[in-house]
Amino acid sequence: MGEVIAIIPARGGSKGIKLKNLRELAFRPLIDYTIQAALVAKTIDRVVVSTDSEQIAEVARNAGAEIPFLRPTEIADDKTPLAAVIKHFLDWCKNYGWKIDILVILEPTSPLRTSEDIDKAVEIFKKSKVDTVVSVERDTSLWWQLDNNANPKPLHAERLNRQFLKPMFRENGAIFVTKPEVVTESTTIGDKIALYEMSHSNSIDINSWQDFQRAVISLRSTKIIFHFKATAELGFGHFYRVLALANRLYYNNVILLCSEYDESLEKRIASVGFKYHLSTDPIDVIRSEQPTILVNDILDTSKEMMKDFRNLVPLIINFEDLGDGNQYADLVFNALYEDLSLNSSHYGGGSYAVMREEFLFLPQYVVREKVELVIATFGGSDPNNIAYYCMKSLPERYPNIRFRIIVGPGYQHDKKELHDLAKILKNVEVIDIATNMATHLSEADIVITSCGRTVFEAAACGVPCIVICQNAREMKHRHITSRDGVISLGLFNGDETVDRLLAVFEDLRNNPSERTQMSEKSSAVVDGLGIFRIIGLIEKSARIKGLFRSF
Repeated sequence: MGEVIAIIPARGGSKGIKLKNLRELAFRPLIDYTIQAALVAKTIDRVVVSTDSEQIAEVARNAGAEIPFLRPTEIADDKTPLAAVIKHFLDWCKNYGWKIDILVILEPTSPLRTSEDIDKAVEIFKKSKVDTVVSVERDTSLWWQLDNNANPKPLHAERLNRQFLKPMFRENGAIFVTKPEVVTESTTIGDKIALYEMSHSNSIDINSWQDFQRAVISLRSTKIIFHFKATAELGFGHFYRVLALANRLYYNNVILLCSEYDESLEKRIASVGFKYHLSTDPIDVIRSEQPTILVNDILDTSKEMMKDFRNLVPLIINFEDLGDGNQYADLVFNALYEDLSLNSSHYGGGSYAVMREEFLFLPQYVVREKVELVIATFGGSDPNNIAYYCMKSLPERYPNIRFRIIVGPGYQHDKKELHDLAKILKNVEVIDIATNMATHLSEADIVITSCGRTVFEAAACGVPCIVICQNAREMKHRHITSRDGVISLGLFNGDETVDRLLAVFEDLRNNPSERTQMSEKSSAVVDGLGIFRIIGLIEKSARIKGLFRSF
């Protein structure tokens, strides 16, 4: 019975980049990436390097590869075809009694090809009964070719958008799995061929310094899973926060995982451009994807859940987690709270608020002398129907002020009541779902809202804010005091809260200087840099754990 042998052809006389195969790529010789991938591959029995260079031979030997000979110089120049090098190796094996069933050719200039890629290509070879498996990269582009007279000719029959083009496959040179008997001096490929499709990122072939730069960027990438919950009833704040982080870390292998969802989330997530999973079993997805970093934005976690995550992921970051599982996270960010823990890895307060792009780089807010527009919005579901309570009292008392009610997709009450109210009171406008909250809030003179992330959004805009808490959890949120430029009416208590709202609103309406002070204080709470502080701390933790050097 023969073996599955990986052969790595690596000559020392490269011209474009001298000793290219030994050039450092992220602190490792280029050839080392291919050797280690082959050694780790489960389908490979032996890893051999064919080289004419003593330097390459020494590095390869130290890396774990076999160097049974030094290649003759006559088949080690830039004009020598790959097939001749492989034929030389097979002739040597025949002379020395090595038996080979499957030959796997791995060019050292494909450092991002993984052991998994190798194993998958070999498995295709075994199952498909072909002569050769060739690794390729999918390409849906419009291709042109020059004819014999150097005139450009299209290779496409008609011009179509990319998504409608029939894909072509470019040979990437990373993997050839072949029968030894089909190899000749001129070819390593038999008549019956199967393709193994590799990802674009794994297909980088190093031929220039620019290729080295691309490879370094890819090597700095790491797999990050953002785990969150989002439904019409729960709201989409967690989704928008992880999306803001994902958009900043797009050059990593970003995966979104939603473990509690409904149809309204499915429509949103399908258009974001990242790979995603909708699964009620997050452990199963995480076990399958094997991320380096897990970001949980699911509120409180349990010890049991976090212990399961801890066994699967090296670095875990949680948001807004007051549960007993947060002790198992490497970092916890609770922007809505003061730092409630003595743990040095817990960070609280507005300095760690993650703002959506629309709330960054806003123009300076100017407090108007007279109140012209009031916006009332109470989260995705507004369980206490505070919007209705507010709007049936304030607009009638102040007919010269416009009131805009913004309700979320999970509003739990009869929207018809609000729309009927708007028909009766001509100064009331109802918006079912706002597409750009920054624009709405920036137009307002006063915002009335519950004690969630909208308070940070109002602060980012510099708008004076009156807060009414929906539940006991919101009462713990750190931005409900006057020091932050926010007037808190405490926990909602029906008509009693409405009476307090009327009194507070009357004072604010007639006091532009107080509104100016509130605007200045709230603007200082959120500076828009929270997302960068968070990314910096994640990067620092990853470096300490030796996971990667930099985002």
